[in-house]
Amino acid sequence: MKISFWAIGKSHESYVKEGVEDFTKRISKYFPVQWNVIPV
Repeated sequence: MKISFWAIGKSHESYVKEGVEDFTKRISKYFPVQWNVIPV
């Protein structure tokens, strides 16, 4: 099972980016993860 996350808008602030990277690292041990950003 592949998990896709979608975000709408601009890139994240630096503190949010760190959290997203940490979350992605943790969950990717169990499932393939893909992030998609839709620019506004």
